[in-house]
Amino acid sequence: AVVSTQSTGNCRACFALDIAARRLTSGRFFVNRDGAVCRPGTITQGKLYCGRKVMVRTRICDGWCGDDDGPNCNACRILQNQLTVDGPYGEFSSVDLDEVEASGCKQQ
Repeated sequence: AVVSTQSTGNCRACFALDIAARRLTSGRFFVNRDGAVCRPGTITQGKLYCGRKVMVRTRICDGWCGDDDGPNCNACRILQNQLTVDGPYGEFSSVDLDEVEASGCKQQ
């Protein structure tokens, strides 16, 4: 069950519950504030992607949150920041997530 607010996201306990309830591999799969399952990219290291079409297509982005053609969506970028060592979900991350780069897409 996703318990989230747009401004803060899940508390740590609810974040852990979302991962456990969906039987996701901890440290490899996460649930972003939109309730979408996301994971670290395989092509672009250090970013999270959910694979949803939630952005507007531009010349540098196909509109999909995926690492093969463009940036990650806003919900995945926010979670990526929250998974840093100093972030609220830092203890859940076993992957090295780099600092977020500017996005070339706009949310729909």
